[in-house]
Amino acid sequence: MSPRGRELFDAYVTNQLNHPDMVSVSMNSHVFNLTSSASAAHIPSSEMTEEVGPLGPALMAARTSGKR
Repeated sequence: MSPRGRELFDAYVTNQLNHPDMVSVSMNSHVFNLTSSASAAHIPSSEMTEEVGPLGPALMAARTSGKR
């Protein structure tokens, strides 16, 4: 994975996924928001999925484990 893909994923987990105000947002919305952020930053989603796997399950694991 490229460093920029990992950084974007980690930043999203910290700043969006695990933010207390975002607890009611659906996981599908989080996946959409993350891929939209990647697109805006000109980072292919594949740069994130190379290491973390499919984004939905990776985000669910990050939410339940409290990874930051």
